Amino acid sequence: MKNKYYIRIMTALLVLLCLLPAAACAEKEVIPTETKERTTEAENTWKPAEGEADAVLLSADYERTRYLTENVLDRPRPETDFTDALNGFSFDFFRACLKAGGNEDGANELISPLSAALCISLVENGAAGKTLSEMETMFGMPLEMWRASLGELADLLPSYVKEGKVQTANSIWIRDQFAPFVRPSFLQSNAEYFDAQVYSSPFDLSLPKDVNKWAYDRTDGLIKNLMDENQEPDPDAVMILLNALLFDMPWADAVEDFAVKEELFTNSDGIGVNVDMLHFSEDFYLKNDKAIGFAKAYADGRYQFVGLLPTGKNTVDDVIESLNAESWKKLLSSLKEADVVCAMPEFTYDGSYDLKAPLKALGMVSAFDQKDADFSAMADWEDDLWVGKAFQKTRIELTRNGTRAAAVTGMVMEAETALPMRREKIEIRLDRPFVYLIINRVTGTPLFIGTVNEM
Repeated sequence: MKNKYYIRIMTALLVLLCLLPAAACAEKEVIPTETKERTTEAENTWKPAEGEADAVLLSADYERTRYLTENVLDRPRPETDFTDALNGFSFDFFRACLKAGGNEDGANELISPLSAALCISLVENGAAGKTLSEMETMFGMPLEMWRASLGELADLLPSYVKEGKVQTANSIWIRDQFAPFVRPSFLQSNAEYFDAQVYSSPFDLSLPKDVNKWAYDRTDGLIKNLMDENQEPDPDAVMILLNALLFDMPWADAVEDFAVKEELFTNSDGIGVNVDMLHFSEDFYLKNDKAIGFAKAYADGRYQFVGLLPTGKNTVDDVIESLNAESWKKLLSSLKEADVVCAMPEFTYDGSYDLKAPLKALGMVSAFDQKDADFSAMADWEDDLWVGKAFQKTRIELTRNGTRAAAVTGMVMEAETALPMRREKIEIRLDRPFVYLIINRVTGTPLFIGTVNEM
């Protein structure tokens, strides 16, 4: 059985080596260099430093070709149907994560539905059959419409940002021995819509270091230790797909130091703790039958912080349960003018989430099933290929000056694979007395046996 896979691997590698030069030349002739644009203004340029990593950047073979107009005002806006679909998924996803156990790092929650949507969409580009249908149902849109609109939204994230930073980045890490089986059309789709960088990696202890460096750089140091650098990837892991999302923005009106006071904050268990409370005023408030809140603007004018306080006997859970695409639209449109006196604490915390159960609860079931998953559009692999792990790490730092928040979402593709295991690296130095043999390679018969005791 293993010999069959060895032959397949070597044959595919030889074919790949023969075809790459011709494919590269053909691509240069068909695609003018000037039309290759990045998804975000903050270019996804990270690559492993020479001599410090074993991953190889393959993105030059898979680049975006669709034109991105320089004038952000001329760029297409995502359709209303897409916005409703994404908002609906966002609230459903948040609730599903909480019901699955919530934050593994503490009682506070911080989830990025957008980062999750982008990462899942990378995988969706390789799905087919029932698996694709489930993902389309979960998002509420067919793949073609969904990825086009999501790509447009990613284009618009950094638009108009004159102060601070809003950016997203995507990457695909492929086990080097599995790379020949990955379909170029899958990689090109992810480059086309999401500007995904592609890396070939030995999937040894160098992979966690490379991935951690990528996540750290793309989130300006907010997300650290995404993977355990002391543990090699699972032997069945053949691909890791990642999205990084960074938001770093000052307030439009910073809270002055004199408006920061140490006050009591009551935790959910009823215990009060002293915190630095920010005091400021706003001109509008929003309200429904579950909560009342305010919106505090960030410096660029396109982003804002919305705080919602449960009213009456309602709880945080009641507010969360009430949110969906329609109720959120109504709440945002309920803005009323008033002199609003606001207070909120400064806070910093991390989030860590296993996304497997939440996504299955939302209907993305077969993707995680070894026997039922269909990722035939991702790789030319006769055996099972499925999503083995899905996770997200987040961090937020909200202060009197502004907000820094980041998320990295990852999905690990696993395969029932007979790929030869990467052997332990050892060093053998014949620098002291040793024995040697000269043998018949076919029969193993020694022709000579000797020792070297001195030189």
